[in-house]
Amino acid sequence: MSTDALLTAPAAPDVAPAPADDLRAWLLLANAGGLRPLALRTLLREFGSPQAVLAQSFGALAAIAGEAAANAVLAPPQGVEAGSFDEYLTRTCEWMSMPGWRSSPGLRSASTPRPIAARSKDAAARSR
Repeated sequence: MSTDALLTAPAAPDVAPAPADDLRAWLLLANAGGLRPLALRTLLREFGSPQAVLAQSFGALAAIAGEAAANAVLAPPQGVEAGSFDEYLTRTCEWMSMPGWRSSPGLRSASTPRPIAARSKDAAARSR
């Protein structure tokens, strides 16, 4: 692919939407307070999918990523601005069904997606 083609190529490929269970599992992990990105990657590498991570016992999670990560995965989700997690999931799915959601400025500039909690902590640290 030439450089000119790269400049005009869409930032994100067209892919089928994730099943609701996949999205729910990803959002649960993304909103797990205290779950560091390295621990999340380690758990995903070990267990294979977000659903598999969420299905593990405290002992299995702690053996791979430590007790803090295990507590974070098993705790209720944090970072949900208002309402229940199911309402948050519904609003996220509605947003993702809107035309052009992939072209939002934050998504265009993200080279490697990170859990939402990590981005929030980074933003808080920069504002100090």
